[in-house]
Amino acid sequence: MKSSIFWPFLIIALSLTHSCGPTNNDSSNQELEVIAGNNFFLNSNRRAINKEEQRHILKATKRNQNSGCTAFWVENNQGRFIVGTARHCYKWVISDACKNDEIRILPDGELAGKFQGRCERLIASSTLHDVALIEISLTDSRGKKVSSKVLQTVRENITPLKLADYVPNDYDHLKMYGYPGDEERKGRATTSENCWILPKEAPSVWESLDHSNLERRFQRYIERARNAPIDPVVARYRESLRQNRLKYNCSVYGGNSGGPIVLEGTRDVVGLPVTYYPDLYTKIPEDHGHELEDMKSFVDHHRETLKSFGISLSRF
Repeated sequence: MKSSIFWPFLIIALSLTHSCGPTNNDSSNQELEVIAGNNFFLNSNRRAINKEEQRHILKATKRNQNSGCTAFWVENNQGRFIVGTARHCYKWVISDACKNDEIRILPDGELAGKFQGRCERLIASSTLHDVALIEISLTDSRGKKVSSKVLQTVRENITPLKLADYVPNDYDHLKMYGYPGDEERKGRATTSENCWILPKEAPSVWESLDHSNLERRFQRYIERARNAPIDPVVARYRESLRQNRLKYNCSVYGGNSGGPIVLEGTRDVVGLPVTYYPDLYTKIPEDHGHELEDMKSFVDHHRETLKSFGISLSRF
């Protein structure tokens, strides 16, 4: 398919809506989220997350919002509270979101309501990858730091993940955790499974499926994207996509953004989801792939910084 279709939907489905569940204050984004698709591959099923899996993830939102993207705990040997998420969840300029105290990381499951995570510092981020690592401080709803008792409770109820310092093999099985905001899951914590890494030459969903219906339904969004000036940040990221992407076939929806894709049977984050197909009714063949952000490439780019913060890398 033509790149003029792909790139508007990468920007609209991910950047303008933050690839998140519906927000409470933007009716146009809500409309796009309602009709943006669930990307259900024929092979991949979704289920409610279990208690152990819930210990890996949190909600990545903005100040005064309760829904958004996904974040995940990152293992380190310095006792820091570090999370990973996607840059596009904060309009690509996550450094500004951190500086302006816009970032909120909210716990779920056993820890729901115990704290708000606020950006202490941005550890690693660049325009080459749609990944960011943030150290967070844990506060109450009034912005005051939580008690030592709460800190201990948090430490006892989380299982941080490692960053993969390797590229997974073709057909390695995966699991993906997040908060997809489609009509079935409604932003609830969800595991996508029975999915795997595909060869890079696998057909792309964008290149090989029929987009005629999609283009009719999304005509006004396509036209808006075609006529908009190209943001230089997004332009640089477009170029990096060609180098830092793997293909996979896990079912994904807006809200999964920033969530971890792990090698099944491990705690190794091999990538993050970055695209999905906006068509509610398409069932995608298992030999077609969407793109995920390759964690190995991110690790290579930030290796010395990750080492200085004691972040755990897996060389499985």
